[in-house]
Amino acid sequence: MSVRIPLYAKWAIGFTAHLTALVVVSALLIAGHFRDPLARLAFHQSRDRLESAVRVLLAEMETLPPDAWEGPLHRFESHYNLPLALLNADAEPLAGSLTEIPDAVAERLRRPPLSFINALHAVPPPPAAAVDGTPISVVSPISPPPRRFFFWVERTGDPPRYWLITRVRVNALGDESSRLYLVLSPRRLFGGLFMDPRPLILGAVALVAVSLLLWTPFVLGITRAIGMLTRAGRRIAEGRFDTRVAARRRDELGELARTMNEMAVRLEAMTSDQKRFLAGAAHELCSPLARLQVALGVLEQRTVGGDRTYVESALANAKTMSDLVNELLSFSKAAFGRSAAECRVTSLAEPARAAVEREAPRRVVCFEMPTETKVWADPALLDRALGNILRNAARYAPEGDIVIRAERVGDEVVISVEDEGPGVPEESLPRLFEPFYRVEPSRDRAAGGQGLGLTLVKAAVEAMGGAVWAERRVPCGLAIRLRLRAA
Repeated sequence: MSVRIPLYAKWAIGFTAHLTALVVVSALLIAGHFRDPLARLAFHQSRDRLESAVRVLLAEMETLPPDAWEGPLHRFESHYNLPLALLNADAEPLAGSLTEIPDAVAERLRRPPLSFINALHAVPPPPAAAVDGTPISVVSPISPPPRRFFFWVERTGDPPRYWLITRVRVNALGDESSRLYLVLSPRRLFGGLFMDPRPLILGAVALVAVSLLLWTPFVLGITRAIGMLTRAGRRIAEGRFDTRVAARRRDELGELARTMNEMAVRLEAMTSDQKRFLAGAAHELCSPLARLQVALGVLEQRTVGGDRTYVESALANAKTMSDLVNELLSFSKAAFGRSAAECRVTSLAEPARAAVEREAPRRVVCFEMPTETKVWADPALLDRALGNILRNAARYAPEGDIVIRAERVGDEVVISVEDEGPGVPEESLPRLFEPFYRVEPSRDRAAGGQGLGLTLVKAAVEAMGGAVWAERRVPCGLAIRLRLRAA
């Protein structure tokens, strides 16, 4: 037994997973980058970059006397936009642009340094000597690693200002350089040596990637299911009740798909029963109508005088009823679908000319189609469809020419029958192919047939696997277009 998982539960699961991922990624960013605005120095790239810059600065200062240190310090400040100062152990500025040091920073510098900081800045012992005082040269196959700098951060003021402090040694001062401090106070957080924006960019990209990874399958699944339901609904609305939707989902959309399938099954059964009833009723009416026509014909021959008019009227009504029953039989036969159609390669010119000679012999009909145009169709159904369209054109457009044209569009052929009559209102075009629909409310013989002509056309064309629709012509007239597969 499959477990039904509603959409809101899926959304809740996805939202919880998404929120958890955002919290985890954000916590990692905060812990590694925003715990303290200067804690990013623990990142190797930022720390290494800062150490390299300080090492280059001290190397240049080693080559200059103390009174010339302002030059390299000024170039360092200009290049990195980072104010700095060189201070002694009493927090007194020796060089640099920072001349006012906050009391908290000065107090921190006056404290005794930690033992491991002294070890980092300890002066190496002199080389060993022989008994006679001659130094013994020791050659090491491995170069000593560069001296590391220990940075610590002080925060002062409101709004906060941060001070980056490191202990340095300049051999030009001898022993006096054992307690020198380089103090840097960044003006901005991004750029330069202080902050590398790449981790933030990578974090943002990671958040977007996680969001897409979590939500894309959920959204695509919903849109795909809605698309299938929409297409199936359109086909059912067109009368294709054999349409079915895959109902594999176990949520509301899956339930909707199963409901739509049940609706299509019931509609298909109902319309099939209606067609069978219609065909049976029409077939049963044929025999009594035929006997009625025979009887009225015999009565017409034996009637004289004024009573003959009544007999002729009854005979005309019987013929109308017989024509209606024949149309109902044709409709029921065509409405049974493709199984009743015997499609084969058919030349379009022959049934078109035969329909013109039968339905509009006194009208001017223009043919605009290549003589070799061939379609995949049932010749009898194609002849019936073209005949009904031409009959309507001749009836409702008594003046003007009728044009029959065919055009190849890809693997299909579009057949058009166009007239120059009054046309049909735009709102009536979709209903022209409904059974018994008439634009005029009248249904007498003077106004036309019984409203089944275009319905038969649609049933015949769909039985051949095609489509039919109506369009208004400008400035007047109506065009009925058929689309069939080219042969």
